[in-house]
Amino acid sequence: NGVINGDLEEGHSLQGEIGLRGKPFSYLTCELSGFWYNFTDQIGEVEIPNPDFPASPPATLIETQNVGDSEYWGFEAAAELDVLALINGGEESPWGRLNLYANVTVLDAEFTDGPNQGNAPAFAPDYLFKSGLLYRWKDTVKAGFIGTIVDDHFANAGNSYQFFVPA
Repeated sequence: NGVINGDLEEGHSLQGEIGLRGKPFSYLTCELSGFWYNFTDQIGEVEIPNPDFPASPPATLIETQNVGDSEYWGFEAAAELDVLALINGGEESPWGRLNLYANVTVLDAEFTDGPNQGNAPAFAPDYLFKSGLLYRWKDTVKAGFIGTIVDDHFANAGNSYQFFVPA
């Protein structure tokens, strides 16, 4: 039930990122960055009515087509703390590493041109937060407890059955 639009244009993207990464202490690593993505003629999949229905089911088809131009602006911050090294005065602990980490991404994404102008692309949440605890002992043992909190993300570009995939 998939078709490709006969006027499909090749998608293009331009991306940039700038940031800082550092290790202010032997047990702490930090990162800050900002990024920008621009997609022209973004390619995506859209559910469309089947012109041959009901003679030829299904009632809808998935069409691969150009869904517009979009921009993504964002900021990311991350930190990782080796708790055992901190307790051990900044030196690596003989008991291994116990890293507490956190990462946050803030995103603003929007279609800037085309039939979906002003709407948000799919799979572009306003924020994403990851955190966890990782234990490593030599190259023998590795265990982790990891969590993620993600804002709502969906496609609101026209009908509610549209799905977009970056080119």
